[in-house]
Amino acid sequence: MQNRKTDTWSLLHVKGTAAKIKCKSVYTIFPDGEIIVSNDAYVPPSCPPVPRVGVQCAFSGALNTLTYYGRGPKECYWDRKTGYPSGKYEFKVDDLHVPYLFPTENGNRADVQWAALTDTDGFGVVFQPLDGQDTVEVISYPDVPKP
Repeated sequence: MQNRKTDTWSLLHVKGTAAKIKCKSVYTIFPDGEIIVSNDAYVPPSCPPVPRVGVQCAFSGALNTLTYYGRGPKECYWDRKTGYPSGKYEFKVDDLHVPYLFPTENGNRADVQWAALTDTDGFGVVFQPLDGQDTVEVISYPDVPKP
């Protein structure tokens, strides 16, 4: 069985400007089940500042445990993470949500070197940046419809 590689291109129009952001995702699927996803975004100089570029995935509710190595144990963001030590942490996905009085983004984990979503038997998926790449951030959106 051979590796399968698929390139996907997106062109995002920036509202109120003539700018277009070009995004490329490359999915490489290996016979052993490993999937490598590479994402690149080209933001033209004419574009206003882009606050974030990321990937959103939806998974079965059976993957109910998040184990990760990164900043914790509480939620933290790139601009206020130094007070949270790096380490290995494990939570139920439902426990990552913080019920603030006014709904806002919450539950983020910063400087994540790897993260695993698993079911009660320990089966699931592992995410990690490619060798030599930056760390990632992980957040759970409980209101996103699950597949």
